[in-house]
Amino acid sequence: MNALKIIGSRRPAETPAEYLRVAATLRRRFLMLTPLSRPVSGIKKFRDWKAYEQWQADPNNSRQR
Repeated sequence: MNALKIIGSRRPAETPAEYLRVAATLRRRFLMLTPLSRPVSGIKKFRDWKAYEQWQADPNNSRQR
């Protein structure tokens, strides 16, 4: 009962493996809190300007956010 428990302070990372583990934890927490999905990367091609304008006007377009 004499041992004092400190809440909220962690020992700093010392090795590269520990740094990677901390980074992975932070990334997981960030992704859980982010409501928007990542846009798909790459090049989008269209036949003509009309097709491009239709794609751009689509409200479900994830790249327009």
